[in-house]
Amino acid sequence: MGRFYVRSDNFEAVSKHLDLLDEDIQRAGRSAVNKTLTAIRNRLVNEIHRDTGINKRLLRSRFRVKRAGLRRRVGYVVPESWGVPVSWYRGVDIEPVSPTRARIYVPWVGGGRKLASGFVNPRGKAQAPLRAWNHKGRLKVPEPALGPSVAAMVLQIVDDDFRKDMSGVLGDNFNEALGR
Repeated sequence: MGRFYVRSDNFEAVSKHLDLLDEDIQRAGRSAVNKTLTAIRNRLVNEIHRDTGINKRLLRSRFRVKRAGLRRRVGYVVPESWGVPVSWYRGVDIEPVSPTRARIYVPWVGGGRKLASGFVNPRGKAQAPLRAWNHKGRLKVPEPALGPSVAAMVLQIVDDDFRKDMSGVLGDNFNEALGR
């Protein structure tokens, strides 16, 4: 087994070079994380839009992206947990259950449909999707009906394959940023 000797007469120059290299790696890491966050949000928006027909601009507004920086070295993509108005969906199904009430079904991620919280009056002129209750109780004036939240859709989409793909994107982004 060989021996390794380190001379200390150039230690300051080597230390300065390693510090610069460390700064480059940290910068590349932050850049890769932020580019990957954007890629994650875009992929989620595209998949939700494809299955539900919700406008991409409206979907993007329902995601909060917290980017990595000098103080915070991690980033987050946080979907909102509020319900999505039924009027945003494309392909809403209405199933009458009585003369003045009908259930509202909205398209769901990965195919199928979900029951929205609200009703439609089939005999009404506008036939607007409304809800008369919320978490606090009965409403004095009906509000627009809500479908499942963007967070619920994200839980349906994100699986091990999604995580593996995004991990590969992170590695590619890091190598690209480090190669600059």
